[in-house]
Amino acid sequence: MKKMAVLSWVVICAVALFLAGPVRGQDFQRDLEGTVGKARVQMELTKIGQSLEGSYYYEKYGTPIKVKGQMIKSKVRLKEEKGAIFEGDLANDGSFQGTWASRDKKRSLPVTLKVALDTVAFTIYSKDWTRQGKSKLIEKCEFERLYLHPTGYGDNKNLEKIRGTVWKIFFGDRNLAAAKGDPRKAIDLESKEFRAECLQAEKDGAGSDHMETTKKMSTVFNQDSILTIKNESWEYMGGTRGTPDTSYTVINLEKGAALLLKDIFKDGYDTYLGTIVTKKLKEELAQIDKKAKSLKDAGYTKFKENSLNDPYFYITSDGIGFFYNAYALGPAGPLGAVSETDIFVPFKEIEKERLRPESVVYKLAYGKK
Repeated sequence: MKKMAVLSWVVICAVALFLAGPVRGQDFQRDLEGTVGKARVQMELTKIGQSLEGSYYYEKYGTPIKVKGQMIKSKVRLKEEKGAIFEGDLANDGSFQGTWASRDKKRSLPVTLKVALDTVAFTIYSKDWTRQGKSKLIEKCEFERLYLHPTGYGDNKNLEKIRGTVWKIFFGDRNLAAAKGDPRKAIDLESKEFRAECLQAEKDGAGSDHMETTKKMSTVFNQDSILTIKNESWEYMGGTRGTPDTSYTVINLEKGAALLLKDIFKDGYDTYLGTIVTKKLKEELAQIDKKAKSLKDAGYTKFKENSLNDPYFYITSDGIGFFYNAYALGPAGPLGAVSETDIFVPFKEIEKERLRPESVVYKLAYGKK
């Protein structure tokens, strides 16, 4: 779903603002493919509660069309931006059977969709709460989690491996044994642990006005045997500032394991890609701060030129991005502002011979070897 790859994480981040209460186990994110009449279409759909939101496009044209609606039991009703309506039934396996009707109801076409075999389908597990403090020192404690649990991929041959990799990205090792692979239990464990910390802080007379922990997972790319996941967290437990963190993980769906740069590129990639990143960073800096004579002058004191400097990376249909958290490259970014740094390199700017031909990324960028 090349046109839809980035839309899914936008939708999830938007709907996450409305989540509240207990862990939801029936919410989902799916990529669908099929036909409207005789035309081939692809659709990304996210369900939160009874609300549905997403986009679809006709493969012939590739222009995304936003849709919103509701799902009550298995009954689905989606409305396009310009008023056309999808109606039908969504089965447990993700398949959709129904109709598409034009805004004026003069045209009606049959619709058949199924989960795309080259994408991972997810169930969304989420929980958030706010506890008002019982003391004057701590006004409130806030907790939020949004986890994407893989529920299907192709013939499901690698599903358990994919689940294990995604689980470790979000939960790490500490909840693996206690939760026994159950996202509800893992989220509940983290919720209880944080609530206990808040109560203890109140008891100890902590000097912070509030405590907060947030962690959200989203998809950046999900097709062609590649899954790129973004993990965002925020923690404030007192002090002068909170701790933000963003990370990316790229998963080879053919193996169910995380991809490393050495799996994608041949030896010498650090210097080769580092030179490209350095050049792009300097070009970006020249537009922001014309007075800075070097990257170090601009605050990138930890940046070693012509080296990648150990970034997170992500893959999309168009290329590879290198991401550095705030402070990763120095105490401050351009103009003294503490900021994240994101440098994107299109595949067309990378020499084909630098990639390993057996890599799934090579196949994505250049087709089969």
